[in-house]
Amino acid sequence: IFKAYDIRGIYPDQLDEDTGRAVGRAFASFLQPEQVVVGRDMRLSSPTVCAALIEGLRQQQADVIELGMVSTDQYYYACATLGRPGIMVTASHNPAQYCGFKMVRHMPYLLSGDEGIQDLRRLIETEEYQPARGTGKIEARDVSDGFVDKVLSSVDTSPLRPLKVVADTGNGMVGPILKRVFDRLPVDLVGMYLDPDGSLPNHGLDPMKEENRAELQRRVVSEGADVGFAFDG
Repeated sequence: IFKAYDIRGIYPDQLDEDTGRAVGRAFASFLQPEQVVVGRDMRLSSPTVCAALIEGLRQQQADVIELGMVSTDQYYYACATLGRPGIMVTASHNPAQYCGFKMVRHMPYLLSGDEGIQDLRRLIETEEYQPARGTGKIEARDVSDGFVDKVLSSVDTSPLRPLKVVADTGNGMVGPILKRVFDRLPVDLVGMYLDPDGSLPNHGLDPMKEENRAELQRRVVSEGADVGFAFDG
């Protein structure tokens, strides 16, 4: 499950709550941070795996800034603006039965296979965690307002003509924050599967696969839209 850019496997056969707890302990032992940003996606396994991850971090006396259920780009934004390392419980655009972790050392540097992930693996396998006394604190934080402002700060809206846009977020994590961004742009948004749903009732999360774009392609034509976007889950 220790990949080049993340930790990822099928839940619960390859990765479960015990894995989450161990990753939390290893991450805190390796980086010895004061605070860690933690977010999660909409996968059905993510709430319990994330809770175990936070337990492991706090067990090593790391304080946790808990973002709740957020898109990965909001999580990166939080790590950058708060100046803290972080862990996102997500398996990116893999199928619904997967779970995993994306880890930030400090933005823009992520933990990778050669730079941190194999160190975590060795700590977990040997259970040579740093000794810690006491329990880290936990603080809930909502970064969505700042994130929307940051995205819109990159756009000069004055010359924009109104556009009709079809957006398919595939029941992944993009839908809720996308609506808030497009509400402040001259966009007539036709949304497809904007509500996060870890059971993935409509199609897969990988927009590079043709079958995951087929319905969007038809919808752009039928709606007479200017453009359509298929988002990674």
